[in-house]
Amino acid sequence: MKITCITPLPEHQRKLTGPPISRERPSRESVRGTDVATKEHPIIFTPENVRKILNGHKTQTRRVIILPKDSSLGVWEPTKLGGYLDKACTTLAPQSVAIFHTRSGRCIGCPFGQVGDRLWVRETWYCDHVDVQKGPFKEVDGAKELLYYRSTDSTSDGKETYTRFSGETMRNPWFPSIHMPRWASRLTLKITEIRVERVRDISEKDAEAEGIIFIEPGRAIRRPMAEQFGISWNRINAKRGYGWDKNPWVWVIKFEKAR
Repeated sequence: MKITCITPLPEHQRKLTGPPISRERPSRESVRGTDVATKEHPIIFTPENVRKILNGHKTQTRRVIILPKDSSLGVWEPTKLGGYLDKACTTLAPQSVAIFHTRSGRCIGCPFGQVGDRLWVRETWYCDHVDVQKGPFKEVDGAKELLYYRSTDSTSDGKETYTRFSGETMRNPWFPSIHMPRWASRLTLKITEIRVERVRDISEKDAEAEGIIFIEPGRAIRRPMAEQFGISWNRINAKRGYGWDKNPWVWVIKFEKAR
């Protein structure tokens, strides 16, 4: 499928200097007619945010766009990728969200997919099956019945423990979310909208959709939800160099629970 950048370029930049989409963005294969196959992509959520999704309080997520160091003479701008599904260039492909550098002509597509794609959630987990614990976490008979998730199955005393289905409390080193295989994921999300914006452009309504509570517990004066989101953002991203004060570009992904 031929993919081109929709944003008009100066004549001397009409040919892109790099691939139109990042290497992280999966190719969309299995094209039949005008339908593009739905893809699945993994996405990591903290235990706190998993609980918010399960409770229906979180329907958006913002993820940092990792940008290469291009010419300082240009700037990054939101754009869309498009193209044709056939060699005759008669059938347009669905447009996809991207970010574009005005000097180098580089376009980067969203690595989490596009509208209609699905995200399977990786979260902190554990499996009480001895064959799974040996690694590399392959599915075996009976393993799904012995899955535990830190977001909902850990004890409330702050210790790294969980309660077996038999009622016995066990001490346990949880498996990191990055190591969760597809078969162990219990939560799948469907992407309903994607856009590109600066993280500090978030509105009060979108902050609420991110799972921010209306009134912060223990405070007599209500803090704006966008400001609360900034505090939450810094807990995860400040140490990575993408703090609230840096105002990085982000993928804004709206979703609904698929199962």
